[in-house]
Amino acid sequence: MTAVQVSQRQWSLSELPLNSRNRLALQGEAAIPFTVLIGSAHSPAVAVIAGIHGDEYEGPAVIHELAATVNPGALRGSLLLVPVANPAAFACATRRHPADGADLNRAFPGNPEGSPTERLAYLIFQQFVLGNQFLISLHGWSKEATVLPYIEYPDADGRTSGISRAAAQASGFPYVHPYRWPVGLMCAAAVREEIPAVEAEVGGLGSITPAGQRIYRDTILRILAHAGLLASVVDPAPAAVVIDHREMRASTAGLFRSTVELGQRVVSGDEVGTISALSGQTLEVVRASRSGFLGLLRVLASVQAGDLLAHIFFEREAE
Repeated sequence: MTAVQVSQRQWSLSELPLNSRNRLALQGEAAIPFTVLIGSAHSPAVAVIAGIHGDEYEGPAVIHELAATVNPGALRGSLLLVPVANPAAFACATRRHPADGADLNRAFPGNPEGSPTERLAYLIFQQFVLGNQFLISLHGWSKEATVLPYIEYPDADGRTSGISRAAAQASGFPYVHPYRWPVGLMCAAAVREEIPAVEAEVGGLGSITPAGQRIYRDTILRILAHAGLLASVVDPAPAAVVIDHREMRASTAGLFRSTVELGQRVVSGDEVGTISALSGQTLEVVRASRSGFLGLLRVLASVQAGDLLAHIFFEREAE
């Protein structure tokens, strides 16, 4: 890998070797690897960033494949690929940064004088996000749960949100989710800078699967084609279902046993699982908070009060 000097400013593709593998380092942090592929022009520039959370692996794996297989000669712009944006969390297999216990995806656009997580967010935002015409953020649910594949776009009016929505609908994900992103999310910070963005979720359980890799590869290639960066190389996207979701959380600590499966339809009040005390007695019967289908389901059985147990997906038009 070629070392790249980092300054506290936006980096320029023209300053890097064409079609290069590089790394950026923040003082006291592990280096962040990235690959730059440049085709017939520098623009449009698209960034694909994964590994914001250290226990989500479908995204890093597919970025490794794309870096090895995308032909720069086929590109009509530039492609930035960042497989693991949070190396310290990855090394510990945790969602949060181990230095301060903070969630990197709630710290953007960051602070160069702040906590370790805020400084890392600032570096990523300045060096990897700004200057692009589109951002794709790849996630897979944390190791406690698994999720049906879906993609989020900003639930807002305006040109940037409209471009984000069109890309999500062109991606081929079976479910698209208009989302009121919380402050600090990388994609939310990008949209405030008028950079269209989408955030995708595939897989979970701390695993990499052939099915998850296939979904991610095909959907990313569709978005790149939609953005004008590539000619279409996969089948057109089928129509997606626009969804919303309702969270279900544990009200007590104990042993969680789910009585449903991912994707299963439920009616409001149906049993979703139980939480038992360590001595065996049932402490809570977890019931569906509304009708829909299980879009996310916790698999890790040990729970504390407030832990996320499930998401119920439902068609947005029905609400």
